[in-house]
Amino acid sequence: MKTTVCAIAILLACLSGSAGAAPSPAAVDATGCGSLAASPAPVTKVLTIVIENTDLDQIVGSAQAPNMNALVNACGLAANYHGIQFPSLPNYLALTSGQVPPSIAGDGVMGRDCKPSATCQSTDPSIFTQIDGAAPLSWRTYAEDMPENCTHANVGEYVARHNPAVYYPGDAAACARFDVPSGSPASGPLASDLAAGTLPSYSLFIPNLCNDGHDSCNGVPRVVEQDATIGAWMPAILASPDYRSGHLLVVITADTSQSAANGNLLATILVSPDIPAGTTATARFDHYALLRLDEELLGLPPLANAATAADMAPAFNLPLPQ
Repeated sequence: MKTTVCAIAILLACLSGSAGAAPSPAAVDATGCGSLAASPAPVTKVLTIVIENTDLDQIVGSAQAPNMNALVNACGLAANYHGIQFPSLPNYLALTSGQVPPSIAGDGVMGRDCKPSATCQSTDPSIFTQIDGAAPLSWRTYAEDMPENCTHANVGEYVARHNPAVYYPGDAAACARFDVPSGSPASGPLASDLAAGTLPSYSLFIPNLCNDGHDSCNGVPRVVEQDATIGAWMPAILASPDYRSGHLLVVITADTSQSAANGNLLATILVSPDIPAGTTATARFDHYALLRLDEELLGLPPLANAATAADMAPAFNLPLPQ
């Protein structure tokens, strides 16, 4: 039986005699942010964690998100960062290929969340395609509760539409190898790679429908679930050899806002020893800009709309390879 992060929190609350929602955890210690700001180290690895359907102001300043606010205060915030459209799937494809196929984009504002198939896929090159042809670069998706590598079907709290690698038939062979179940913070592929310093050059962590805040599970508010997920994973991330060496950038972003009313404005947090503590960037960025940043840091040419997207690197003191 699957146990979500928030289910564990509720259990702890019951054992301690408290009632109601899970208690607010102590915020993660992000004091390592900014430690290399005066002499930035080259970023050679990027880990992006994607949460679901959350507006900027649902996170920033919210008492329900102590972990993410600790990262905002100690690290970096893209305060004017936007999703591309609605619903989820177009944004995951934009984030990894720089464009959304017309069959999925719909009218460009409201597209489709569809299972991977001949009528719901992308034949465009992706960052996965780029990395496969650019040794020694490597990639991996860590998808929570995915039953086996590169699963195309929805199973339990795992949904394919949040796992972009399964939508690129041209990357199918690599997907079968590098799109893997995440495991838990205690054990599994992501925990092992963090501990050993063997994260790939580019990685995505995709929590399940409870822990990414798409659904409200176990009576816990969505933002509390999201924050508990970040709180569960960040200690291992911040203690990892990849992060402590200064070579890992961690990005936490939502796929979309909760509604179109705010212009799809998202909370997007960047965590790196290179980023001066408390950095807040007000320039307009989006998922295309994040793809550009990932590609620039890894020495790859920007794909499609990433080529004309705003450059995030200067705003966050991130040196690019020469």
